[in-house]
Amino acid sequence: MQECVDTLTEKSKAGNEMVSNLVQSLGSALVYPDAGNFDTNRKLWDNYAAEWEPDASWVQKMAQGSKTERLEVVGDEWSTRDDVMRVINDFILPNVTEESNVGEIGCGGGRVTVEVFRKAGQLTCFDISKNMLKRTRDAVGEGVCAGGGKVIFVLLSQPRLPENASDSLDFVILYDVLVHVDLHITNKYIREIARVLKPGGKAFLSTANFLSPGGWDRFNAQDKYSVGGFYFMCPDMVRLMLDKAGLRVVREGDHDPSNSYYNRDYLVLVQKPL
Repeated sequence: MQECVDTLTEKSKAGNEMVSNLVQSLGSALVYPDAGNFDTNRKLWDNYAAEWEPDASWVQKMAQGSKTERLEVVGDEWSTRDDVMRVINDFILPNVTEESNVGEIGCGGGRVTVEVFRKAGQLTCFDISKNMLKRTRDAVGEGVCAGGGKVIFVLLSQPRLPENASDSLDFVILYDVLVHVDLHITNKYIREIARVLKPGGKAFLSTANFLSPGGWDRFNAQDKYSVGGFYFMCPDMVRLMLDKAGLRVVREGDHDPSNSYYNRDYLVLVQKPL
């Protein structure tokens, strides 16, 4: 239908009055059901956080599928504790000190936050879901970082961080978030990371890797992309966006079939030049 309208639009530009009138009548009848990747993600994760309970049947089913035993915060059901802690210990905690001003984009239920705030100087949690931010706030309790700073919670209305955050963060985390967003939103977040990092600051991010064995298996099991599923990219696509944003790759994760994230995702540590 849209191709037909596009063709007619081109003809109308050539001055055909009858076609022009037809395009206008068709245009008013068209329905565009796509609410947009950002807004759709917000609705999904708001509902997810609102309905989540560790003993809920759907949560238990997910936990059994990922062989998870510990269910304390939202997201524990997505992987084993060992799998997520390996990523945190390899890519995140070595880059956090009591002097670090850290930002976590897409904090979700706080499963990474609870590890980071115990070591950071200050931590700001960004999320598009108010219910997820509440879950993270509950998970960190008083929320006082190791360096004395409070954990701050910021609700995002668009894929853009606060204007006053430019050149302010030592380390940014964007972990297990981009697997749910499309290419354009991913590019926007990468550019935001480059903007808010201090010169010399670093960031860790992950994307679903179409070229990895686990990534291909997960892709092949999907009928189509949805925000509840995975949006797959290959590492070269991510490297190009990083390069265009002025970020330098420092380290990439190795493939390891024994870990769900190392088997499925592209894990990358980047740095903003001095």
